[in-house]
Amino acid sequence: FAAYCGQDMASVSIVPYMPDGDIANVQAFFAKTEKEIGTIVDENGYELIEAESGVECDFGGRKALAYRYRLTINGRTYEYYQVIVAYKTMFYSLTFTAPNQTVYNEHFPEVQKIIDAFEFR
Repeated sequence: FAAYCGQDMASVSIVPYMPDGDIANVQAFFAKTEKEIGTIVDENGYELIEAESGVECDFGGRKALAYRYRLTINGRTYEYYQVIVAYKTMFYSLTFTAPNQTVYNEHFPEVQKIIDAFEFR
């Protein structure tokens, strides 16, 4: 489900999730993700960069929401871009992780190509 660049450790993963009964939409799924993030980051180690409700985008021909955030874990800061889409009975999450802003910016065009190429069948 994942690929990474050995030179700089940037990575992309695509993971399917079967929603719980309390997860009705993408926003609720991301809210649950945010809560779980809080258990692994340093104090004040979570920063949402994009709007709280996510930025609407296309993922596999479906309407999705993208979230941009920064995490600090054990004193190291990581950049994240997460796109979440609902399809049939599942949620699909594409997460791009970079060890810093420079690497994030270098690889983001490639991540956009992955997102643009993705399709559901």
